[in-house]
Amino acid sequence: STSTVMAAGSADAADGDAAGSRTDELRKVLKSALDVKELGNEAFGKAEFYRALDFYSQALTRLDTLGETEEDRRLGLRGTLHYNRARSYYRIEDFWSCAQEARRCLEIDPEHKKARVLLEELAPNVASTLATRRTSVALPGDVELEEAAAVRESLRPTANHQVRELLQLKDEGNAAFQMGSVQEAVAIYSRAIDRLDGVKQELAGLDSSSLCATLFANRSQAWLHFKRWDEALADAAAALAIQPDNAKAQHRLTL
Repeated sequence: STSTVMAAGSADAADGDAAGSRTDELRKVLKSALDVKELGNEAFGKAEFYRALDFYSQALTRLDTLGETEEDRRLGLRGTLHYNRARSYYRIEDFWSCAQEARRCLEIDPEHKKARVLLEELAPNVASTLATRRTSVALPGDVELEEAAAVRESLRPTANHQVRELLQLKDEGNAAFQMGSVQEAVAIYSRAIDRLDGVKQELAGLDSSSLCATLFANRSQAWLHFKRWDEALADAAAALAIQPDNAKAQHRLTL
């Protein structure tokens, strides 16, 4: 009946109003995507590229969760965030991910000149792999499936660069801990530790035991801050398993 339809319409409108109200409330208590982007820019300026990537990802999630404001759309914020992620990946020499992010930026804003320039700069990295197969250079998004794996492998960071990445994550974790952002420090140390298994083969010929042990020992210290005794002991034991004379880990076990 007409009354039933009207009632359903009113209910839908009420649900819409409630959702809009919740979004407005979230916008009041959460940093805006634009503010989070600026935090990413600050981290990028300090050469803390992994932290910058995290902030840019948070900003994109914020846009997905809260929606884009008129200002966000006017500034082209979503495209900018993908471009900024591309720049960060470029600085850590993850050229494959850099190309993907630059292409996402161009999908959103085909006139984004900086993203186009970045893709042009990436071309030689791909050309070195495809030179024997093609007469023209193709960027990762255009490579045939049978060639994609070879290109991806060629764009992976070297073993020494993998160690530099882990060192940077350790330093970023230390900086967060010293500033009192202990939860963030735990997250950064954890991200570095998670990467250890993924790069184990690349690190096989390098003496990285001290670095690996330090990551566990530092996270152990962070766990102690939260009185997470079991996690702290487990990480201290992991550090000593890698480096039995690690003084930090030995000290953690006595606390």
